[in-house]
Amino acid sequence: MAPSFWGAPRLQVVAPVRVLVLLLASTVASAAIRGAADCVGDVAAALADATAGGGATPCASLIQRQASVQRHASGQEAQGGVKLRAAPSPAPSPAAGPTLLLQRRHMRPTTEVKMPPKLALPSGGVCVHAEELPQALRESTEEVLSKGLPEWPKKAPGNLSAGGRSAKLAFLVQLSVEDRLPLVRRVFDRLYSHGDVFLYLVDSTKLASSTVRVALGLEGPKSRNLPNVRVQESPHAGYYYWPRVQVVLDGMTSLLEDDWDFVIHLSETDYPVHSIGWLRNSLSNQRQSSFIQIQPRCTLPGPPPVLWEDVAPLGANAQLRPSETNGDHEDAIQPELSSWYWWTVLSGVASCGSAFEPFEDDAVYYPMAHLEEHGFIFAHATEWVILTRELVTYATSPGLAHFKRLIGMHAAADEIFWPTLVLNIPNFTQKISRQGWFVTWSPGATDHSPETLTDRRTIEIMEKRDELLFMRKVNEVDSASLLAEVDRASYAEAANSASLAALQKTFTSLELRYDKHRMRCSDPGWQASSAPFPAPAPPAYSALR
Repeated sequence: MAPSFWGAPRLQVVAPVRVLVLLLASTVASAAIRGAADCVGDVAAALADATAGGGATPCASLIQRQASVQRHASGQEAQGGVKLRAAPSPAPSPAAGPTLLLQRRHMRPTTEVKMPPKLALPSGGVCVHAEELPQALRESTEEVLSKGLPEWPKKAPGNLSAGGRSAKLAFLVQLSVEDRLPLVRRVFDRLYSHGDVFLYLVDSTKLASSTVRVALGLEGPKSRNLPNVRVQESPHAGYYYWPRVQVVLDGMTSLLEDDWDFVIHLSETDYPVHSIGWLRNSLSNQRQSSFIQIQPRCTLPGPPPVLWEDVAPLGANAQLRPSETNGDHEDAIQPELSSWYWWTVLSGVASCGSAFEPFEDDAVYYPMAHLEEHGFIFAHATEWVILTRELVTYATSPGLAHFKRLIGMHAAADEIFWPTLVLNIPNFTQKISRQGWFVTWSPGATDHSPETLTDRRTIEIMEKRDELLFMRKVNEVDSASLLAEVDRASYAEAANSASLAALQKTFTSLELRYDKHRMRCSDPGWQASSAPFPAPAPPAYSALR
């Protein structure tokens, strides 16, 4: 009988098989040793091949696999200064860009590490989804630090009073609460002039534009034809996040079609402290000033800043100058840190207009320390401001797309945008006025809203009137006596031309020029303090109450 392969004669091939196995093992080991010598070049070839659309070499694949395992084992990754918690990754799109394939022969395909293309910057404003936050933060941070903001235009207007022309004003008023419309009408009657422009932005989810038009006397039995007054619906945008800033910028873009020198951004609880003539004269004499109550995140100790001197451009080579107070290098001086609550919130924020509610992602950290280390200056201010036409034109220009997206990914963007913009504009030649709003916060209050002003604040307000333009927040019930007193003073002021002449002699003392060198955080490793919540939040929140 012929020997069977599966029978006893099978013992005859055991030894050759063992020899073959040993030879194969030796060959594999030799190949591994030879491959290690070429590993560095292999990785570079893999990267070049992947960029060209090809596959990765075995050595590069192995190294990439080990790096991926280490990242997932630690539970987090670092991307461009943004710390991420491990999360399931969506399947990459074939058209999304080149990838490095992490697999070995005779093994099932595993993970692919994407090399994604840059995110698009929509022309209509900031739009960042949650899954895009790490990449968007990295790209906008790199863009702002490497290129800086656009240069400030060299051409600047002179004071209007020298040419005999008064400032033309634009009023941008945001509305959302119907019960406040009687106060809005009262302010409108106090401020209205045929030579100015009024734009009322109405939250479309909370108030009908027709209701506002009736309240202003633009519709109804006693309606007036006022072509310089517009009522416009706007998408709902909650406080503290970028969509609210975009609503304001869109309104200002619309106003740029008209002729004006200053835009005044008001809430529905603001009230003028002076007559419109006094207000116009004050602004005319400060034609190159905006009115922003800037509070920097860091302030170096020393005398009050009086000069605005431009620092080196943003970037890795930005240098700090020696301190004027003691000759020491400023990076050896600990700055005074703002206790504003929102500086302690370092989660990245995803938002896209009204497409979805803004979302704070605790797994994505805002690179504030990295930005400040390279010369970027953060500050906050109430969003109720008065801005020159030139600053509005600059702020609505397309060259600020990355800056806007960078600010839009931080909470309280509505309070951060304007002051942070001004402090980072290269060669900014305009000024900031010390005039502004009278606002108070109740000691120990846990409310986010400022104190409602009553007659017990009358003396304090009247003593500071020359430093004030508006006050907030007020209502027609609790603030009735205060409003009546302010109205009497304003009517008397309008009838007394001497008061306006006196203002012309003192307006120069109202202008400030910040020293940006004293607003740098010299300790980039500083961690935000755990300020108790709630702390005084943006006064804008009062419009919801």
